[in-house]
Formats: sequence, structure tokens, C-alpha cells
Amino acid sequence: MQDIPHYLIDVADPKDIFNVSDFKKLVQEKISEIHNQGKLPIIVGGTGMYISAVIDDQEFPQVPPNMELRAELETLSVEELSEKLERVNFERSKNIDKHNKVRLVRALEIALAPTHPPTPSRRGGTEHSVLIIGLTLPKEELVSRIEKRIDDRIPALFDEIKKLLADGISPERLNSFGLEYRYGLEYVEGKIDLENFKKTLAIKTWQYVRRQMTWWKRDPRVIWMNPITDNQKILETVQDFLKK
Repeated sequence: MQDIPHYLIDVADPKDIFNVSDFKKLVQEKISEIHNQGKLPIIVGGTGMYISAVIDDQEFPQVPPNMELRAELETLSVEELSEKLERVNFERSKNIDKHNKVRLVRALEIALAPTHPPTPSRRGGTEHSVLIIGLTLPKEELVSRIEKRIDDRIPALFDEIKKLLADGISPERLNSFGLEYRYGLEYVEGKIDLENFKKTLAIKTWQYVRRQMTWWKRDPRVIWMNPITDNQKILETVQDFLKK
């Protein structure tokens, strides 16, 4: 971390539901705290919907859990849930992890609520000026970094998964944590070998990266730069922004 303060690390218990509304609330609190120190907050990531929730000040529907509906939806496969969400809320279905059963069920719970809450607008507004720099690399370099990251995470990832299981986290809950946990769990359970784990995770991560790039490329505010060759240009862009 190079002596730079980082925030919102280890802020949620794995057993608790932590959604985009929770994230937005914590980030806004930290932004105020950092501003009060006379510092500049930098949001680094990551998942487009979560970052957009903050910089566009989106409002999300407050739909309470519907345990009867959840029980009904839990009987469906992820494929059936994906198809159902596509029918009732096509826009949300385009930006959701179609293998994440927990998120699919929650998205349908919101979409099927009696009050028919609106899907949050992607363009809201914020009181803060925002500079958005998107980092982009050639596919070969990006794939290489993905593969290296996977290698670097082994065996710590498997140890973490075993610990979470021992602490009472269910396999279904682990699946909702993301790709590393989903396929890492398959390795820990003996369903795939190490090479298949690495190969599958690399492919799925690349597909996820492409979806995130598609999300951000729809946003005309993003200034795209290469983090290897455009360092000076990035610095100058930030300096120009701070002068305004």
C-alpha cells in the first residue's frame, strides 16, 4: 500500500449481507471524513455498479426480504433464474453475474415486489466534481496479469475458503462472493484439479473484465489510458483537474 491510507477493507462479516446500498453509505461517510482532513479521496476499482452508485448518487429501492418468494426462487437453477430476470427486468439482467444465485434471487425479489420499485437510474448526480480515468491494456498483457494474479493467490485462496467453511459459511454463500471463491470451492471440494481451476478461473475472469469494460465504455466521462505507457499523461490530466 506504499504508506497510503486505504479504506473499507475488512468492513463486512462474511455471514452478513453486504449490498451496494451498504457500500454507498460507507463510502460517502469516508469521502466526508477525507474531505474534512483536506485530502482528496480516490475511488479505485472495480465493479461498475458500485462505483456508479457513489459518483452518480444513485438511489436504490428499499425492498424488504420476502422469505416466501425466496424459498420459491431457491428451487430454480441459475439458468432458470437468469431467464426469469431477463423477462421481468431486462436492463438488470444485462449487468448481473448470471452464475451468482444469491444476487439473482435478490434482483428478482426487487423486480417482483408489489410496489414495482424502479430500476435505479445510471445517471444521477453528485455534489462533487469527478475525474474518471479508465485503465486499459492490450488483451495479451491483461490475460497475462490475470493468470499471474491467480498464481499469486494460490494457496492463500484455498486456505481462506477452508477457513470460511470451517467458520460456518455455506458453499452457496461462498459462491456469491465472486469467481475466485466459486471455482476455488470446486477445487477444495475435489470437483476440479488445479490446472482446470486455473484455466477456468482465467477464462471466467477475462469474460468478467470484458463485461466491466462494456459497462464503462458506455460512460462518455471516462478518459481511457494505458497505465504502462501513459503515466505522464495521467499525471498531467490529474493535475489539470485539480486546478479547476
